[in-house]
This record gives sequence, structure tokens and C-alpha cells, in this order.
Amino acid sequence: MKNAKGEIDDNFYCSADLFVDGHCDIDTPNATYPHCSNGCQNRHRKHPTPEQFREEYGEEYPDDGAVWLFYGELEPECRFSVTEYRDAKLFNEQRKLNSDPKKREKRLIICACTPFGKPDDDWRPE
Repeated sequence: MKNAKGEIDDNFYCSADLFVDGHCDIDTPNATYPHCSNGCQNRHRKHPTPEQFREEYGEEYPDDGAVWLFYGELEPECRFSVTEYRDAKLFNEQRKLNSDPKKREKRLIICACTPFGKPDDDWRPE
């Protein structure tokens, strides 16, 4: 199966679409880069959490930014839903106050800022 345009691996993609057929397309007279460098400014996570977004971009994910909120095993018919980041944070705060230990567990929040859409149900941040 061929990778999607710019896809590096299961977790990363090249935002400049320079990673093609397993190699970075940046060629110079002195070097060819066969793999994407961890320090490349175009290398981004497909599904970052807000914390990973802050590490990668040096700024907070916007409160009105779209996120995927993963519900997990408690709501199998609706594993992910899209909401604003502020609402997802509020949802997690309210869950902490719940008396049922299973419902106190925080839900996973994933930024919806990449072209890769909803993560697979079994996806978890590294």
C-alpha cells in the first residue's frame, strides 16, 4: 500500500510534501537525505495532543481549535467526536468530579489540525 502524500510513517508526515516513496526530496550537491530528520521543521505528528502541539509549535493550541475527543470503552458506539478544545477540557474537568471511578478517567484529546483526519480507534499518542 502506497503512503499518503507526505506521509513518513504511522505517526508523522511532511507538511511540505517533500517525503516521497520513503525518501526526503531535499537534495543538495553534498548530501541526500534518505530519511526524514527529527529536527526538520516540516516533520509533524499526524495526531498531536495539545501538549505535543505546544512542544512542536511553541504555542498553546487555541481554545476554539477543533479536537477529536476519544471516549474509549465507555461509549463504544461513539469512540471519537469533534468539539472545540475548550469544551473538551471542560468535559475532562467534569469527569474528574464524577463519583463512578470508570467515569472519572480523563478522555484523550487529539488536535484536529492535520490532513489525516480521525485517528484509528486503537491509536494512542507515543
